[in-house]
Amino acid sequence: MTQTLENSLNLGEEEQRFYRRGVTWEKFQAIQKAFENVPGVRLFYCERVLEIVTISKPHEAISSLMAALLTKHFEIEEIEFFPSGSYSQILPGIVEYQADLSYCLENDKNRPDLSKSAR
Repeated sequence: MTQTLENSLNLGEEEQRFYRRGVTWEKFQAIQKAFENVPGVRLFYCERVLEIVTISKPHEAISSLMAALLTKHFEIEEIEFFPSGSYSQILPGIVEYQADLSYCLENDKNRPDLSKSAR
């Protein structure tokens, strides 16, 4: 069976998801390279399972609201924070995952203390 993702250039109302089991790390990296210039699509890999997700308008709205709420919380609690955007967490050959929001707390670091996805 063939599955396709509708036009990823237009953020739709619903996310589309494609899963494929049995994908090697090397194959994932090749697929990832093919998608590197395609906006509105994210690839995830965990223990030989590939997930391709289109990013929807509701997803982006939730992500923006989460950022605003976290910022307000940090300000109220007087927590110094450093936004680090969408951070990729990688264990080569095992997992690659990209969070929507990431923050370093108290001081800026190479790896964020908090990563959150709107999924």
